[in-house]
Amino acid sequence: MLQTQATLNLANKRLRDTQIRAPFAGSVKERSVTAGQFLRLQTPVMTIVNIDPLRVRLNVPEKMSPWVRVGYEVKLNIEAYPGRVFTGKISRINPSVDEKNRTFEIEALVANHSGELKPGSFVKAVIESNKIDSIITIPANATVYLFGTYKVFVVQGNRIKEREVKLGDRLGDRLEIIEGLQPDERIAIPAPGQMLKDGMEIEIVK
Repeated sequence: MLQTQATLNLANKRLRDTQIRAPFAGSVKERSVTAGQFLRLQTPVMTIVNIDPLRVRLNVPEKMSPWVRVGYEVKLNIEAYPGRVFTGKISRINPSVDEKNRTFEIEALVANHSGELKPGSFVKAVIESNKIDSIITIPANATVYLFGTYKVFVVQGNRIKEREVKLGDRLGDRLEIIEGLQPDERIAIPAPGQMLKDGMEIEIVK
């Protein structure tokens, strides 16, 4: 009787060994074997990935390290879904800085219940922080693009002076000015159909 039970237990174990169960719920990324193939012990069978949540790896400039913390929100833009914003939270921050590019890596977890996001995709990210900067912005129609550069017309007395500026981000209908303009300087904005020229005399209406 004991021998029969032992034989039955061994047979049941061999039957269970014919089934492969993943240690977590995921999706099959790659199959390494075919049906009916004889397998040896420790033979890789398939690669499984967990896609919910997805882990996003981002490189952040070293100078931003004081203002990035675990738990901060990350907003992601993905080329496959133009106009949509996906959100996640920072889960880990690498304590060391890459000596070559002076950045440090962070990881964020992004919910992916519907499976829309695919592992391996490239993303553009905006990271929430408590850093507050003052910036100069001007209306987008105040700039003129000439010969590969952007220019504005600065008010000097009753005339305007053409000046080259360097642009940053677009914020709605305004443009960030990185170089070329001081906060207290005034600029001229052309009326529809009007062209401004360097040295042009203007009338300032208060």
